[in-house]
Amino acid sequence: MDSSVEIIEFKRDTIRHVVDDLVRLEDMNIPTIMMNLRERAKKDLIYTNVGSILVSVNPYQLLPIYTPSVMEQYRRQLPNLPPHPYNVAHQCYQALFDEKRNQAILVSGESGAGKTEAVKVVLQYLAEIAGSSSGVEQKILLANPMYVLSRF
Repeated sequence: MDSSVEIIEFKRDTIRHVVDDLVRLEDMNIPTIMMNLRERAKKDLIYTNVGSILVSVNPYQLLPIYTPSVMEQYRRQLPNLPPHPYNVAHQCYQALFDEKRNQAILVSGESGAGKTEAVKVVLQYLAEIAGSSSGVEQKILLANPMYVLSRF
């Protein structure tokens, strides 16, 4: 056996409950993180927070989580909403006014991870909350001014 490989013992009862923010895990290590993400994905909860960072698991299917009614819930900031790109976009938009400084959202991931779709979702939310009726998010996407980071 290679002595450079670290073996982490994982006991299924380590995760007493699945959390929507990985910071709240009782024991944070790769197996508990992966188990938490998998259990959430099984319930179509593809987004999980790590503090202020949003992690997504590609469901490889369309989910009804980008509807106008879901968008309205995040716009109104209803309590106990699950992690979602709409919330990231909302926090960014709110900080624009609160801090009176430009804001940025970084989208990173492997090739095929859904970065372009995540940017589209964020832009659609920002266009909606800002009151755009001109399809500005599509114009921005067509102009392609964004550099979406990939890991190769």
